[in-house]
Amino acid sequence: MQDDKAMGGDFGDDTFLDVVLKAEADAEVSMMARVMQAAQVSWQAAAWWLERRRQADFALRRIELSGPEGGPVSVSHITSGMDDHERAALRRLLDEAIAERITP
Repeated sequence: MQDDKAMGGDFGDDTFLDVVLKAEADAEVSMMARVMQAAQVSWQAAAWWLERRRQADFALRRIELSGPEGGPVSVSHITSGMDDHERAALRRLLDEAIAERITP
C-alpha cells in the first residue's frame, strides 16, 4: 500500500481515507444547510428533504402491477359479466381518467 506522501500529500496524523471521508462529510453538511435554507422559502426543498429523510411517511410510492411472467394485467375476467353498454361506459370512464392524467 502506498504511503500518504506517494498519494500526493502529507496528511499529518490522518490517512488519505480520513481526509476523503471528512471532505465528504463536510460537503454533506454544506449541501444539507443549503437545502434547509431553501426550505424556508420553497415548499419543494422542504418536500425533497422530507421525501428523503422520512421515506416511510413522505416518499412518493410507485405501484406497478403486472400479469403472469411480467406481462400485462388482463381484465377480461372483470368485463366478462358485463353487457356491451356496461363495457362502453367503463371504456369512457377509463378514457376520461387517462386524459386527466396526461393533460397538463
